[in-house]
Amino acid sequence: MLGSCTETNNTADLDFADQHTGSHSRTKDAVWRLEKAGRVTSVRRDLLVLPDATGRIDVGLADLIDVVAPQPYLITGGSALEYHNLTDQHFFRSRCWCHLE
Repeated sequence: MLGSCTETNNTADLDFADQHTGSHSRTKDAVWRLEKAGRVTSVRRDLLVLPDATGRIDVGLADLIDVVAPQPYLITGGSALEYHNLTDQHFFRSRCWCHLE
C-alpha cells in the first residue's frame, strides 16, 4: 500500500485478506461491498483508492503512476505544466505511458 493507493492484485495483500476472511471469494465480496458503500474507489480493475475521512480522494497523478507503472517512466513537460495549472494549453494524455530504457 502506498499512501492512499493499493493494488489488489498484490499476492501478499490478497493472501493476508484471504486468511482474514477465510477464502478468496469472501475477500472479493468484501472488496465489492466496500466499493459499493463508497469506502474504496476502483481506479482500474486491480487498483483501489481509499478516500479520506470526508470522502474526498486525495491521491495525486504522480502517486498513481508510481503504483501502476514500472520505473523509470516519462511525464512530459507539457502535461506537468498543465497538472500544476501553469499553462492554458491542453495536452492530450495517451492511454499508454512511455517507458525509458
